[in-house]
Amino acid sequence: MENKVNYNAGKWFDAKKTAELFLNMQNAAVDYCKKSEATGVAYQSFVASESFMGKAADETKNFVGNGMGSMNIKVADEHKKCIQEQIDILDGFRTMVDSSPYAYIDYDVLEAIDTDFVGYHGKFGKIAGSVDLIIGELNKEFGEKYGEFPEPNKGGVNNSFADFCSVGGNGGYVKECQNKFVAFDSELTDHVRAHDTEAFNGEFNQ
Repeated sequence: MENKVNYNAGKWFDAKKTAELFLNMQNAAVDYCKKSEATGVAYQSFVASESFMGKAADETKNFVGNGMGSMNIKVADEHKKCIQEQIDILDGFRTMVDSSPYAYIDYDVLEAIDTDFVGYHGKFGKIAGSVDLIIGELNKEFGEKYGEFPEPNKGGVNNSFADFCSVGGNGGYVKECQNKFVAFDSELTDHVRAHDTEAFNGEFNQ
């Protein structure tokens, strides 16, 4: 028996909670960037100071101005890039999956719902089939004398199940939701990898 790994299992997204966490991070990043400007001014003031002169002073000033000063600017830039990434993530979810600020989607929950309703459809089919057989036998036995029993129309029920779950192995609203979420996750992963900041791609401390 072949075991298939579902790489989408365990994935979920809470739009409201994510937005709240991102907002906290963004506020902290904005505050950091504001303070980093003052830090940069202090670095430059130290470098320009004539009260500390000589070879040791030159080396220290070079480290502060070109080393610490450059790093201070890079860190602020990384925060700004991170903020934009957060905006892109939420915008992507709203566009591709659900525009509601309270949206919550869980791949495993949707999978369980789809499995349950496909099972319900199978049970309905068996029961409906048995009813058809019984009605067929009754009509055969008594229909000519007493009039035939009408057969219930299974089509409407079958169509409603097909609209909702993956009857026949694909399609249905639940799978549509899953597919939108998977597409968002895949596109988001590619986007983040393509726009890795230096802090994430290992180049920051080189």
